[in-house]
Amino acid sequence: MAGCPLCGTEIVLSSRTDIGDLAFCPECSTEFEISSMDPITFKKAENQFWVADDPHPEQFWEEH
Repeated sequence: MAGCPLCGTEIVLSSRTDIGDLAFCPECSTEFEISSMDPITFKKAENQFWVADDPHPEQFWEEH
């Protein structure tokens, strides 16, 4: 499991999850791409449509 970088909700990952796979946050409906496995880190998925309340979601990715 890993925490969503935007809302902190635990994201359950399959044991077969690998770098480049996509993960979905069930709480904020954001899709991420797995960028490393140890530790598990995410990057913004290509073509992601932002639905979060944050008016400046790109700022999050510049800071993390």
